[in-house]
Amino acid sequence: MNRALIAMLLLVIVCFAGCGPKGKGLKVEYVEGIVTLDGTTIEGAFVTFSATGEGEGATGVSGPGGVYKLTSLNGDIDKGAIAGNYKVTVRKVESTNYLNEDGSFMPNAPIDPATGGRLGTVQKDLLPMKYSMLSSTDLNVTVAPGKNNINLELTSN
Repeated sequence: MNRALIAMLLLVIVCFAGCGPKGKGLKVEYVEGIVTLDGTTIEGAFVTFSATGEGEGATGVSGPGGVYKLTSLNGDIDKGAIAGNYKVTVRKVESTNYLNEDGSFMPNAPIDPATGGRLGTVQKDLLPMKYSMLSSTDLNVTVAPGKNNINLELTSN
């Protein structure tokens, strides 16, 4: 083998050895729960578990009765998340489209105050903003080995 090929092979081996385990096959723990706001179940909320240490996150969307099931970012659908500590964000938005089928703006399309141009889509947050960002959420949870039932109780205040 020539030196360039050996060097490239060693570089690939070092890169893969230095990368932690990722992708399908990681041990995940089952996680489900109910999303509520002031005691009322919320359907259609996007839930994100962001690892506070080593590891990867997981996401889910609440369905009927506010029930969500996590899907790990490694692709294990509805299987959960890796055991560990997480900060949780929850977001539900309502989008209004102001574009016609041909891509032109509808006459009632709002004006963007920053640019003066028209907006094609406007999103409105339906949950308190503090839950939508990692910097402001106060939802901290631990995923333990085994089956986890983690209810997310949001408040308006």
